[in-house]
Amino acid sequence: MDIGEYLSQKSKECARLENVFLYTSEVFYFIAIISSSAATIMGALSTEEFAVPKIAVAVAAAIPGLFIAFDNRFRLRARSDWNAVYKVRYQALLRQLEIEGTPAKEVSALLSQLEEEMEKQYPVRSDSLTPLS
Repeated sequence: MDIGEYLSQKSKECARLENVFLYTSEVFYFIAIISSSAATIMGALSTEEFAVPKIAVAVAAAIPGLFIAFDNRFRLRARSDWNAVYKVRYQALLRQLEIEGTPAKEVSALLSQLEEEMEKQYPVRSDSLTPLS
C-alpha cells in the first residue's frame, strides 16, 4: 500500500468513527429524554384505578442517568470531534501529496508528526488519571 492509499483509507476510517461516536451519543441523549419523559408521565398518571408499577417508574427514571453517565465517561462527543479533526488532517496530507506534488518521503515525515500529535490529543475516558502525552 502506498502512502496515498494509506491516507485515503485512514481518512475514511476516521469519518466512519466520527459518525459512530456522534450518532451513538445522539441516540443515548434521545433515549435519556424519552425515558425521562416516560417516567414523568407514568408517575403523573398513576392512580388507584390505573396503577403503574413502581418498578417501571424506577427503571424509566434510572435510564437517563445511565445513558448520560456512559456518554460522559467514554466522551463519545469528544471522540467524534477528534476523529473529525484527524480526518481533515489526513485529507490535507493527501492533497499535499496528490495535488501539490509534495514528495512521498516528506509527506511520510509529516504523517509521523501528525500521528504522534493526534495520539496525545485523544480523549481518554473521564476517569483516566494520566493523559497519553
